Formats: sequence, structure tokens, C-alpha cells
Amino acid sequence: MISGRRRLLLAFVDHPAIANAGWIIGERIGRLLIALVVGILVFRKLGVDRLGAFNYALTAASLFVPLSTCGLGENLVRHLVGGRSNGVMLGTAFAMRAAGTLAAYGFGVAAFLLVPNQTTATLGDAAVAGLALWSAPLLVLDPYFQSLSRSRVVTACGLTAGLVAAGVKIIGVLIDAPIRYFLFANALDAILLGAGLLAVYVLTTGGERWRFDLTTARGLMREAIPSILTGFAVFIYDQSDVLLLGVLAASREVADHQIGLYAAAVRLSSMWRFVPFAILASAAPFLYRAQQRDDTSYRAALIQTVSIVMVCSYLFIVPLAIWPGEAIQVLLGDGYREAAPVLRVHVFSNMFAILGVAQSTWLIGRGMLWAGFRNTVIGAVFNVALNVIFIPQHGALGAAATTVAATFLATIPVNALFPATRPLADILTRGMVLAGMPAMMRRLRKP
Repeated sequence: MISGRRRLLLAFVDHPAIANAGWIIGERIGRLLIALVVGILVFRKLGVDRLGAFNYALTAASLFVPLSTCGLGENLVRHLVGGRSNGVMLGTAFAMRAAGTLAAYGFGVAAFLLVPNQTTATLGDAAVAGLALWSAPLLVLDPYFQSLSRSRVVTACGLTAGLVAAGVKIIGVLIDAPIRYFLFANALDAILLGAGLLAVYVLTTGGERWRFDLTTARGLMREAIPSILTGFAVFIYDQSDVLLLGVLAASREVADHQIGLYAAAVRLSSMWRFVPFAILASAAPFLYRAQQRDDTSYRAALIQTVSIVMVCSYLFIVPLAIWPGEAIQVLLGDGYREAAPVLRVHVFSNMFAILGVAQSTWLIGRGMLWAGFRNTVIGAVFNVALNVIFIPQHGALGAAATTVAATFLATIPVNALFPATRPLADILTRGMVLAGMPAMMRRLRKP
């Protein structure tokens, strides 16, 4: 007879999202371990203030990332699962992302020049950080392999790219390299991942010819516009904290220091988030297929999936909220001890960020991307308004508190206000309180 604990484990593993997510999680764990060890060395070498300038350059360079991706992520997975011609779909998506990347890089440089800030980051730093954008066209192959449930390909390429970039960063630590060196190493990781995916695609398909199709591009763009706009809104409520910490600071010293504290807290707060994100990303094709069968089974599957990812989330959120100082002391050292209160607050934003990913799956499946844009804009406006009020007085701690408030508002409360998305609010609420777990327990009782 199989024990209850073993049956529980088997039930979790038997879930299709968990099975395919294993490869994604494997890659993320490998990359996390690499990033954790190397990141600690880099953070300790840079110190709080230099980390602030480093992180501001990264954030400024990513301002126009939604243009470089053209909103072609999970939506592209749905098309590829639907059996469209891969050569046309991938060729069109590649061309769209290449044009978007060119625009994103140019606009990013212009924005850095036009928006005043108090940090010590330079235009050259932002330009080097922006090199990561150029991986976007090749990363259309990520959703391609997702659609085939072949996440092991992304795992191998991701780990290889991470190892090479890690080696470059370790050399930088040993030679006491400047900030710009580490910004280049960060971009190198993304570029190598894209190149690796392309190499595997060519080897496994024989180099299927890609072709741009204007009609397909128009269709994709019509669907992607809400995602692009949502991406900008997401950036505003997720990343504007760093920009506003740099813009609203009283001096360069204060700006670099507060951004450094905030960046350290955010890194530790979200370093585990790949686990629920990987499960949700892997679950998307299965959920879309469930939706095609009937809405009742789709709703039940989504509640169960959200419950599973929330269980994973609580296992990380609770310890970090109780012992933030100990986590920072062990991983980053005394130089970052002021970041402990920021970490204790910011870690709760992860709950609602994860619900936001589940929300996107539901909205994409129903063709309601504009609702996602609406939710995100409301959260972004709320976040910026609170940041302007609280950052000048409370610095990084105020930024962390507004992030929690904004991510919460953009999920359950906003959806509950509108009849079309009220069922989604119910699904997310049930998932957050683990209402899908009884179904898992019933599976345990089956012989």
C-alpha cells in the first residue's frame, strides 16, 4: 500500500503542468544557484552604492523592453499550439521583434538623456545594459519549444549561457572590473541564450525556412497591442520604483544608496519566483486545451494550478518575512543590513505578482487582453502616485510598500469591480486560499 505522503507526491508529479515544468524548474534552479553564488560575489564587490548605479542603468535600459518583445510571448504559444505554420509564424514574429528591438534601444538611449536623475550611472552604462535587448528576436524560439512541451531545450541552453556569463562575472570580480563590465556580462547571458536556442532549432528541424507574412503580422500586432501596452504599465508599477528613487533623491549619494538597498531586497525577495512562474508557464498549453473542452473543467484546472503555485510561494514568503535580517546577513553581509525592513515588506508583493501571471492566462484564453491592460494601468497609476508621496520621506521602504499595494490592487480588487472579470477575481481568490487543494486530496483517496 502506498503511504499518504507518497500518494501526495505522486499526485503533484502527475499534474501535467508539474511534469513539463520540471525541465523549466531544473533550468531555473541551475541558473539560480549560479546567479546566487556569482551574484553574492558581485553584490559584495560592488557594495550598496555602486550596486545602486548598476541597477539604475539596468532599469533605465529595460524601459522599452515591451517594444522589443512586441507582446509575443504566451500569445505566440497559443498560436503555435493551434497548429499554425511554424515557418511563417516564427519568421513573422522574428521580424517584428527585430524592428521592435531597434526602436526600443533607440528610445532607451534618448530617454536616459532626457530624464534627469541623481545617480552616478552614465549613458555609456545604460547603452551597454541595453545590449540585452538584442536577444529578443531569437527568443521567439522559447515559446516555440514551450508549445511542443520541450522545455529541456531551454534548460540546456539556459544553463550553458548562465555558466559562460557567470565565468565572465567571476573574472570581473577578480580583476575589480568597473560597473560597465558587469552590465555587459549580464547582457551576454541573454544573447547566448538566444544563440543557443537558434542552434538547437536548426539542428533539430534542419533549418526550416522562416518567412515573413504581412497578414500574419497584422493579426499578431492586433492581438499584441494590449500586451505591449500592458508591458509598459507592468514596467511602471514593477520598475518605476527604481527610476523614481533615482529621480526624487536629494543627492547622488542618497540615490545610489537607496537604490542599492532596494535592489538587494528585491533580488532576495524574488529569487525563488521562478518556481511558480515555471509551473504557470508550463501549464498554459494544458489550460488552453482544457478551455477548448469546456469552461467548467478549465475553471477547475486553473483553480487547482493556482493553488499549487501558491503553496510553493508560501513556503518561501513566510520564512523571508520572519527572518529577513538573517537572510541578508548570510547572503550579502553586514554592508546590506539596512535592506532587511525593505525585504520584509517587499516579499509579500510576490503573492500578487504570481496571481497576475495566472490572470494573464485566463485573459489571453478569452481574448480579453484589454482587461489586463486596464488592470495594470490602474495599478501603475496607483503605484506612481504613492511612490511620489512616500519615496521622498521613506526611500526604499516606501517603494517596497507601494509595490505591494499596487500589485494587490491590479489583481483581485480591480477584477472584482467589473462584471466581465468578476469570475476571474473569484478564481484568483480561491487559488490564493488554496481552494484547489481538496481536489488534490480526493485524488489521494483513490486506490
